[in-house]
Amino acid sequence: LPAVVGELLAAFDDENVDVQTLAHLIGRDATISARMLTVANSAAYHSRAPRVSSLERTLTVLGLETAKTIALTTAIHQTFSNLRGIPPADMDRFWRHALGCAHLAQRLAQTTAYPAPDEAYLCGLLHDLGKLVIGVRHPTALQEVRVRSRARDDIPMLERRLFGADHCELGATLVESWRLRSFLADAIRFHHQAAEELRGAHPLLRLLHVANTLSQDGELDDAACVGADSLFGLTPALLRQLRAESAREMVLLAAS
Repeated sequence: LPAVVGELLAAFDDENVDVQTLAHLIGRDATISARMLTVANSAAYHSRAPRVSSLERTLTVLGLETAKTIALTTAIHQTFSNLRGIPPADMDRFWRHALGCAHLAQRLAQTTAYPAPDEAYLCGLLHDLGKLVIGVRHPTALQEVRVRSRARDDIPMLERRLFGADHCELGATLVESWRLRSFLADAIRFHHQAAEELRGAHPLLRLLHVANTLSQDGELDDAACVGADSLFGLTPALLRQLRAESAREMVLLAAS
């Protein structure tokens, strides 16, 4: 990840940090700075304040939680979107799903009182990272798996047959190499497991499983509802509401 991100995330988690310090850290990365200014001056925030041109004012307009999310999303996207060979359409589809899953994981964390919704967001953002690892060696892998797979749960098995490894294990191994103090790697490793196999697992593993099933294209299916109910006791009506709220957030994010 960009060197500034580790310092920036630590600063966001410091209860005593001031806006000036955060602005200084953000200002060391041109891409993150530009993204924050863009969002702060977008239509979504236009009614809140006049147009802003300083990072300190930008942080005030956005709020620290939103600013942290933007910094993290931008850094991850900046790092992994420059992979060569993977067709742009496949990369766009990959990021749409990753961002949708991230937003839903965060919403689910808040709904279920999970104490670290930002961790859930990051987990959703990174859950399919192993697909890009495969894509480095096999540029058409994303499209090939999408065409050949009959169901979402068939994907890891198909990847192992075609490429010798699946994206769950590869993504988990990569995240483990960052030495994060989190169940993030385990959640990524098991996000394609059946819901009944995750009962009693750490909440982050269950959150990611449900967020991934909810963020699939198309209508909410019965299997996703049954899984969410068995793992968290969430009703179909609430799941539809969470999906709709996430979709609205995605529209604003895409516009920025």
